[in-house]
This record gives sequence, structure tokens and C-alpha cells, in this order.
Amino acid sequence: MVARFNDTSVEYDEETGDTDLYGANGVEDYEGFLSTGIDGYHGPESVDIQQNEHYRAYRQSRK
Repeated sequence: MVARFNDTSVEYDEETGDTDLYGANGVEDYEGFLSTGIDGYHGPESVDIQQNEHYRAYRQSRK
């Protein structure tokens, strides 16, 4: 009886990065290099900048 409710044939329309309001996959540019601790966001002092390839690409795009 449970199997009749398990229908996986539904198709979903996926947005692409071209049609997404926030860029590719709904991620802001800065989300690739900003992080917080395990407790989450508690104000600007709880945000760390990870100087990785996303950070460098972001800085280059802002020049």
C-alpha cells in the first residue's frame, strides 16, 4: 500500500544560472569566501574572510 504513494515520476523545472535572480544556483559571489563559526552569525565580528580562489576572483571582478 505504501508503494503506491511513492511516485518519483514528477518532473521539476530547474532554474539555470542565467535565469536565477542571485546568480548561479542562488549563491551570492561572497558566499564562497565568508564563513562563521559553528554558532552562526552573531554580528560582523563573527564573520571570517577565507582568502581562497573565490576571494581572489571576487576582488578581481571589483576592480
